[in-house]
Amino acid sequence: MIPAEPGDAPTVAKLGQIISYSDGLTVSVAAPARHLVSSSAAPTQFRQTKALLVTTTVTNTGQTPITFSPGSGPTVTYNGQQAPNVFDSDFSSSSDTAVLPGKSFTYRNLYGVADPAGDLQVQVTREYGSSPAVFTGQG
Repeated sequence: MIPAEPGDAPTVAKLGQIISYSDGLTVSVAAPARHLVSSSAAPTQFRQTKALLVTTTVTNTGQTPITFSPGSGPTVTYNGQQAPNVFDSDFSSSSDTAVLPGKSFTYRNLYGVADPAGDLQVQVTREYGSSPAVFTGQG
């Protein structure tokens, strides 16, 4: 586990590693997978194409409930460019949730990327204005 940096500094980890906060919240982002997008996805240019599937898990290892408010989900940079979100009914999106002690919350997001492999950066914030957890690796 990698302890979160205090203050506004981002904490950087590799995909698959866990970043832990002093209140007991942990965040991890699994290595991404390619997923065939449905014919009802938006934006339409990504329908029936392979998108990058990013799975984020937050766990409360503390003693009190923790509210996790990630906004619209992770910000994904792929080969130096921001990757657009792909909305597909088969996938959850991030939302505000109370994570009870000893419990986890996992959500999956899709991102439109053209290249089959490249440099990936996934930035997760636990709430608006908080210092980000940044996960890096190959997409």
